[in-house]
Amino acid sequence: MENSSAKQKYKTIQLIYMAMLVPMIVFSGFVYYSNFKAGNMASTEPNIWLYLPFGLMLMAILMARPLYTKALQNTEGKTLDQKLSVLMTALIVRMAPFEAAGLFAAASAYITGNNTILLLVLIILIQFYTNRPTLLKVENDLKVTREEIESIR
Repeated sequence: MENSSAKQKYKTIQLIYMAMLVPMIVFSGFVYYSNFKAGNMASTEPNIWLYLPFGLMLMAILMARPLYTKALQNTEGKTLDQKLSVLMTALIVRMAPFEAAGLFAAASAYITGNNTILLLVLIILIQFYTNRPTLLKVENDLKVTREEIESIR
């Protein structure tokens, strides 16, 4: 019974990951299209909307990893299902700052008409890709056995 529950929990983790990723991609695409279609030109004057997304990205980079490792500390002696629940929480805690920075960057690009800010979203998408929840990462982060990984495959 635990294997099917663990397998379902792993699918839920992947679904949550995609639910965090897709809105950022869709909104960024909308912003790019809107700015391109409207012919918005980026202003040359300094604007806080140009710098704030980079500050948020820096904060996300600095806080994501420590929060993730802190959330994963208490997995010793727990079942696979319980460990996957902890991983689900840790994944949300790790990726939420990046999602917020990406959405804010897209909003800033929309406000300023400067599509160059959307390059930050591209960097965040690369970060999402490198931190996707694969079985290998589950095995390494949760310190589970190969048999437990095979049970959720």
